[in-house]
Order: sequence, then structure tokens, then C-alpha cells
Amino acid sequence: MVSISMYECVEFYWIGFFRDKGTFIQWIIFFGIVCGLYFICIAIYQAYSRKQGKIYTQAL
Repeated sequence: MVSISMYECVEFYWIGFFRDKGTFIQWIIFFGIVCGLYFICIAIYQAYSRKQGKIYTQAL
């Protein structure tokens, strides 16, 4: 998560979203995007795990 966040930070500088150190609002938006994508991934993983758990339980 940390390495991906660092990569995303570099990308935000590269596309010109951040200038110099960035403003407080820009950092809030950045962390919002990172956290939002993280929670989406966790939700997808939970749904997938639940489905696979049911298949595994039925196979027993």
C-alpha cells in the first residue's frame, strides 16, 4: 500500500496536479482517492472470498 501510494504521488506530480508541495486540499483529495480505491479493493476481495468460501464448503 505504501509503495503504491508513493507511485501515485509521483504520478500526481507528473500529470501536474501537485505543484511544489501541494495544498492541503490537494493532499486531502489524494488521500481520499487512495483510501477510496483501497476500500473498493477490500470490498471486491470480501465478495470474492465469500463466494469462494461457499463453493469450498459445498465441496466438502
